[in-house]
Amino acid sequence: MVTGAPPIPRIELAVVPTPLLKLERLSQELGIELWVKRDDLTGLLETGNKIRKLEFLVGEAFARSADTLITCGTLQSNCCRTVAAVAARLGMKAILALKGAPPEEYDGNLLLDRLLGAEVRFCSDDEWGRIDELLEDLAARVRSRGGAPYIIPESGATVTGAAATAFPWSRPARSGSSTATRGRGAPRCAPRRWRRSCGSRGSRGSCSIPSTPPRPSRRSSTGSAAIRASSARASASSTRAAFSVSSRTGVH
Repeated sequence: MVTGAPPIPRIELAVVPTPLLKLERLSQELGIELWVKRDDLTGLLETGNKIRKLEFLVGEAFARSADTLITCGTLQSNCCRTVAAVAARLGMKAILALKGAPPEEYDGNLLLDRLLGAEVRFCSDDEWGRIDELLEDLAARVRSRGGAPYIIPESGATVTGAAATAFPWSRPARSGSSTATRGRGAPRCAPRRWRRSCGSRGSRGSCSIPSTPPRPSRRSSTGSAAIRASSARASASSTRAAFSVSSRTGVH
């Protein structure tokens, strides 16, 4: 008897589903129907697609009884800001290893990081070249103080984080959140291609995904089996993971 893989722990953080917005004038100019998935509406300080990964990463951290989230990125990293926001929201500590020297004035995400109570560790180019070692050193310091750290690599690029790309985001909106799950006149049929951001650096980390899924294997008739197979093939060191998205579940 074949048994399935154990489920990946997950905690609900994002306000989903997010709406689709048609770009009317640009669609007319290009002669196509062009829609934008509004993942800037997944939350307030947690806005953006990174919160989707963190639902799984922080879920795993909770399962390991962690109380401190450690991650890294550039000075204005969206992922680091999101980690700081989630940590503050859940009563956890956040340590951010940021590439660059301390600026004369704090602004943007870096200012939010400090306001959210995150501990910021500025890294030189040499230190950034051995960032994995530095993150482990920060974790060791947390343990020496009696804490329980959980390391999130840059942009949450792990198999656990990649699971969010294949997850069917179809749960209803919570009470008090936006009830607009689709834009007015949203397409009733699947578009020919989705353009989805799958890693760091925004649209430069995106991949083009066919809307028509591959035929299911006879050995794997369930969607969960396909997700497990996709997650297993994802590289923990890669910041770009492409997954086939089933038209049955849609993109939420």
